[in-house]
Amino acid sequence: MKTLALYVNHTPSPKISPGLKIIQDGHEFIHFKMSHSSQGLPSNTLQDMFEEGNQWTTQEGLGLYMSRKMLSRMNGHVHYAREQNKCYFLIDLELRTRKESQRNLQAETSMLS
Repeated sequence: MKTLALYVNHTPSPKISPGLKIIQDGHEFIHFKMSHSSQGLPSNTLQDMFEEGNQWTTQEGLGLYMSRKMLSRMNGHVHYAREQNKCYFLIDLELRTRKESQRNLQAETSMLS
C-alpha cells in the first residue's frame, strides 16, 4: 500500500494505458504502461528498486524492490523510463491462458492416475 501511496504522491495525474495482449502457444503476454507528467520518483528510491543487495535507503524502495521480485517470479518484468516531460513504468507479464491451464491440469491428473 505504501508503494501505491508513493506513486500517487509523486504523480499529479497517473495514467494507466491499456496494454498490448498477445496469445501465443498457450501463453498470454500483456504489456502496459503506467505514466505520469511529473519529475518522477527520487533516484535513491529507483536505485533501491533495481539494485540487488540487502540494504535499502527508503521503505518505498524496498516495497518497489519486492514488487519487482514478485513480478519476476511470475515471468514478468518492469522498467522505469524518465523522459523530458513524463516518467513511466513499462510492465510486461506472461500469463497462462485458460486453455493452457486446463491442459496442464489434465496432464497432472493423468499422471496421478
